[in-house]
This record gives sequence, structure tokens and C-alpha cells, in this order.
Amino acid sequence: MHSQPINTSPLLGFRAKLLLLGFLFSCIIGSVSAQDNLFSHELRFADYLIENKEYKDAIAVLSAIPADSVASETQQDSLNYYLGWSYFNKKAVDTSFVFFEKVRPSSSFYYKSLFHASFGEIYREKRSEARSLLSTLPPDADSSMLQVRNFQEAGIALLDRDYDRYESLAKHFTQTYYPISAEEKNFEEYHSDLIKIRNKSPWVAGMLSAVIPGAGKFYGGYKMQGLAAFVQVATLGAAAAESYFKKGGGPQSARFIALGSLFSMFYIGNIWGSALSVKINRDEHFNEIDQSILVDLRVPLIRIFP
Repeated sequence: MHSQPINTSPLLGFRAKLLLLGFLFSCIIGSVSAQDNLFSHELRFADYLIENKEYKDAIAVLSAIPADSVASETQQDSLNYYLGWSYFNKKAVDTSFVFFEKVRPSSSFYYKSLFHASFGEIYREKRSEARSLLSTLPPDADSSMLQVRNFQEAGIALLDRDYDRYESLAKHFTQTYYPISAEEKNFEEYHSDLIKIRNKSPWVAGMLSAVIPGAGKFYGGYKMQGLAAFVQVATLGAAAAESYFKKGGGPQSARFIALGSLFSMFYIGNIWGSALSVKINRDEHFNEIDQSILVDLRVPLIRIFP
């Protein structure tokens, strides 16, 4: 009696398929793992460079990461954040915001990126764009982040000279959140100073100097220039009057005509200069306060997001 041979080919075929699938799966996993390892390695190296303030080299490393090694949204967010942070610290604020804006709300870097992107827009004098960015902050965000948004919006209002909006936002200043408490107080001082500067009128300065030479410059904040203008105009006026009333003088005398002409030039110039001085002084103070506002907007970000 002969035993029938057992047909094992179907079984072997199934096992071969399993082995093949396992091999392919391991290749895929290995490829993904290699990509993850490459991305993680380059990101860690860039982070090391940033910690050592080698921002230019960090940007070079991050920019050289192959696109096919960025396998997930999380990795893409991390790449954009680190690029933005490198440019920001390199003082290329106008470039940093491009990368910060790309970081998604789901990222752990979202808040830091959002507020730095907003600051970048403010720095570029794109304040309406900054407000639009801030409006994307979720209403259920942490209360401290809502305070930071209110603070940044108040800074924008001051830069826009929108005092009504600033006063509305300033009502929500608590001065209890340490990273922005000192700057909130500074904003109150800036607001008060800006109101005072705004209320000074070139027309008033001109009229004051028409009545008392130099008084307009004194009013405009240039006290020494005002005193100098008064001495010059008064001296020329006295000399012209003396030449008029002096024996042999009068309106036809050459001395009176010369001194009277000089007096008229200095008197009119004093009026015009006084009016102009108010505008110059106002612009200088506005610019000085604006620079202080920008500093006060940036410093809290360093405290909150070191």
C-alpha cells in the first residue's frame, strides 16, 4: 500500500507571502525610522546651535533638511518654529514671522509662534495684519495668553494713535501677570505722554512767538532756543528802534532800513520756527515713544517664551 504524497505547495506559498509582506513592512518601517532619525538628528543639532547663539549656522542646517524627511505635520511645525526662532534671534524679524505664521494651532509651539509672528508684523508696521493674527487665538485659550493678546492689541492701538481703543483695552490690564505687569504700567505712561504731545499746537506756538519772541519755542519744549530767539529778536528790535529815533535817523536812514530788515526777518523766522519746532518736537517724541513701545512688546515675549 502506497501512501499519497502530501501537497505542501499551497502552505509554502502562504508562508512565503507572509515572509515577503513582513520583509516589505520592515523595509517601510526602517525607511520611516531612518527619516525620523535624520530629522530628529538635524533638529537636535539646530537646537544646539541656537542655544550657542549660532543662528546663521542653525538656519543653514534647518534649510538643508530634505523635504522627504519631514514626514508629519508635527515635524513640519517644529521645522517652521525653529526657522522662525533662528531668524528672530538673528534680528531678521521681518523674515521670522513668515515661518511663525505657518505653525498650526495643534503644535506645542503655537502660542510662542503666534505672538512672535504678531510682533513681527507690528515691527514691519503691518499692524492690521498683526491684529488679524491675534484674532485667531482661540477664545478658550489660557487666561495668561488672553492677557498677552490684550496687551499686544493695546500696544498696536498706541502705535496707531487710536486712544479710544487703547483705553478700552487698558481697562482689562490686571498688572497681576508678572511677565507683562511692568510693561502695562509703561503703556499707561506712554498714553498720558502721547495725549500731552498731541495737544500742543503749532498755531498756538506761532501766535505766542508773535506776541513774545521765543515764547512759542519755549511752549514747544525748546527752552534754550526760545530764550536765544528772544534775545536775538529783542536786540535787533531795540537797535532798529534806536536808529529810527536817533537824530539823523528816521524811516529813510540806511541804518534803520538795514536793522529794520534784519529785525523783520528774525521776527518772522521766529514765528515760523516756533510753529515748526512744535511739529519737530512732537515727531521726535512720537518716535521715541514708539521705539519704547516696540521694546516693551518684545521683552515680555522673552520672559514668557525663553
